[in-house]
Amino acid sequence: MRATSKRRIWKSVGQNWGYLVLALVAYGWFIADRTNPVLLLVGSALVIVFALFFAETPCMAINKEKRDGEVDYCGNNGRGLLGACHLKRHKWENLKALSSRQRGVQALRHTVSRFCGQAAAFSAAAGIGSLLVATLTFVFVATRQPPPVP
Repeated sequence: MRATSKRRIWKSVGQNWGYLVLALVAYGWFIADRTNPVLLLVGSALVIVFALFFAETPCMAINKEKRDGEVDYCGNNGRGLLGACHLKRHKWENLKALSSRQRGVQALRHTVSRFCGQAAAFSAAAGIGSLLVATLTFVFVATRQPPPVP
């Protein structure tokens, strides 16, 4: 294998590590020890952090509003569901879009219109669901186990 191919593979793994963690968490639910779901808690938290701040998603900043109410969004890729592209102005535009309910819904609709946005949104939802269930399992099952008898 050539050095450039190895570099490309490791760069791709470095950019998409959260999807690998999501796959490990999904597999972990099948082999999990119900009495100790700490690894599932940590993995789910990592998936959520990845989806919100590191996953490749479309930038949600508005470039211009058209007369008929439609908006033209930035064509660059952003980093995470809460992030924006490399332009500083777009980071503020994204923050303003998330603070307004109507613009937030429009921005989210734009984000999930492309596959990379759908993957990030699904990962965030799966991570949140997994984190909630693992937390409930930890609180109600793991802490209620009687101590082992020697």
